[in-house]
Amino acid sequence: MFKTFLIYASTAFISLVFIASANAAMYRVTDDKGNVSYTDKRPKEEGQDVQRMTTSSGPRPDNDDSATSNTDANKDKDKDNTKTDANANAAKDKTAAAAAQKDNKENCEKLRANLATLQSSGRIRVAKDNGETEVMPDEEKEKTMQETQDRIAKECK
Repeated sequence: MFKTFLIYASTAFISLVFIASANAAMYRVTDDKGNVSYTDKRPKEEGQDVQRMTTSSGPRPDNDDSATSNTDANKDKDKDNTKTDANANAAKDKTAAAAAQKDNKENCEKLRANLATLQSSGRIRVAKDNGETEVMPDEEKEKTMQETQDRIAKECK
């Protein structure tokens, strides 16, 4: 009885090993010099062209033309994916540029409002760390106005 159990357990273990190895990922790695190598672990080095390969444990087709057409289909699919990725990246870039432009516009409006306040008010009160307020000295007010004008000239066009 133990012998039968051992045979079943061994068969199950061997089957699991074959199934796991059949689904393992394979990578085709091309280094900077054009040397091609194959590995089951994704390389971590930069400057290498890494392609994940699909593996199959099924029978290989007898006709080499089908393998070529399959490869061509994969290349076409990769081109389509690259175009889709490029379009998605372009859309993200446009969105990011629009957001940056909106932020810049808001910052410019705040700078101009601050400058107007500095120029129109005789005395500016500033809150200290302890919560009390004090009047901003004239030298500091002039310096702050000049810095604000410089930022407006630089950032708001």
